[in-house]
Amino acid sequence: TVAPVFDEDYAEYFMSGTEFYSELMNFDGFMIHSSCIAVDGKAYMFTANSGVGKSTHTGLWQKLLGDKAVIINDDKPAVRYIDNVFYAYGTPWSGKYDISCNTRAEIAALVFVERDSVPCMEKISPQKALTMILPQLIRQVGYDKMDKQLTLLDKFLNEIPSYVLKCTPFIESAELSWGTLSNL
Repeated sequence: TVAPVFDEDYAEYFMSGTEFYSELMNFDGFMIHSSCIAVDGKAYMFTANSGVGKSTHTGLWQKLLGDKAVIINDDKPAVRYIDNVFYAYGTPWSGKYDISCNTRAEIAALVFVERDSVPCMEKISPQKALTMILPQLIRQVGYDKMDKQLTLLDKFLNEIPSYVLKCTPFIESAELSWGTLSNL
């Protein structure tokens, strides 16, 4: 992993992203550090700490599914709750590969990516997902914003199915996750 250059451009990128995600709360939204891909109008969010393989995995989905798989945002998609539906949106804050598109898709699943030597995938409870997702959020400052974020997050985790994917950097992992998630 290459360390970012902390120059004036990076400072502007960082500060504008921080302001955007803070204001997003006023529009029933928040950010999940993830690589988000859309297939047939449904969004799938793959989240993990940096360097685990989120982008690698969504790249495998593109290899497997071709043009029907589109990266919405490769690092910091926006999530909004509109008319009782959670949507993922592309944003300009899209990480080191700068992959994002100006679109939205209804979120079908949240997947926590872990490295392993043998691919396997399991559905997890909203309670387990909560403990795993907290490090992947920009936590809001102030009681009102934190309360609103946690309320939205609770609704999100109870409405959107969550999974743990133990994967390798090979196509078999994409076949497993796509096969599991496409049957939702």
